[in-house]
Amino acid sequence: MTTSEKTEQYLLQTYGRFPLTIVRGSGTKVWDDRGREYLDFCAGIATCSIGHCHPALSKAVADQAQKKKPPPHPYATPTTHACTRV
Repeated sequence: MTTSEKTEQYLLQTYGRFPLTIVRGSGTKVWDDRGREYLDFCAGIATCSIGHCHPALSKAVADQAQKKKPPPHPYATPTTHACTRV
C-alpha cells in the first residue's frame, strides 16, 4: 500500500491533498518519492513557510530536543518569558 493510499484510508478526509508524497526538502525545494523536484510555494495549516532544513533552525531544534520537549500549556518555562522580549 502506498503512502497516499494509507493516508486516504487512515486519515480523516477533512481537506484535499495533493497526489504526491514529499520525502525530503532543502530551502525552497522539495522532492517526491519518485525523485521529482518541486518549488515549494505552500505552507502547512497553522504553520509558517520558512523553508526546509535550514542549518541554524535544524541545530536549534536538535539542541532543544536534548533539553526537554515542549511542556503542557499550564507550565511556565524560560522560553515563555523570552517571548515577551521579542
